[in-house]
Amino acid sequence: FLQLLLILAADPARGDHADRFKYRIDAVLVLQAIGDHLELQRRRTEDASRQHELMVAASAAGLDLKSFVDADYVYRYVNRTYLDYWGQQASEIVGKRVASLVGEERFQQIVKARIDRAMAGESVSYEAVIDFPVKGLRHLEVHYLPARNDHRKIVGTVVRGHDVTALKQQEEQLRAAV
Repeated sequence: FLQLLLILAADPARGDHADRFKYRIDAVLVLQAIGDHLELQRRRTEDASRQHELMVAASAAGLDLKSFVDADYVYRYVNRTYLDYWGQQASEIVGKRVASLVGEERFQQIVKARIDRAMAGESVSYEAVIDFPVKGLRHLEVHYLPARNDHRKIVGTVVRGHDVTALKQQEEQLRAAV
């Protein structure tokens, strides 16, 4: 298509000078329109790429609370969100027993059994209300997942907490409105 336009614009056998000039003007206008279209497509691609990068960054940064707990109930990893909710530095959590962060009573009554189930190969999910030092009272969906090594042996538990406080507040507002 583009080659045809260029041929028409450059072909002196296509009528008088006025026609050739018109063909050249038309070809230039079409080329400008194509250029504008390609620029718009490039911008859309860049915008989509930027959105994808933001989503990947948000995922990597972790909107969810994420940790890895070994078979001895010791934190081996916590993400930035986990640290932000607890108001602590990684050095204050990683290498420490779970009970030292959540409290011995909560650990014995709630957390330990779920970690044990994950260590036995079961995926465990439940909802919890936790009073965090920095974020205050939060509703979480908590998931305990067995973590396996290359030999399929369970070596720990991945814990993921998804904050659903805003959703719970919206549900309460809807109930109150009805």
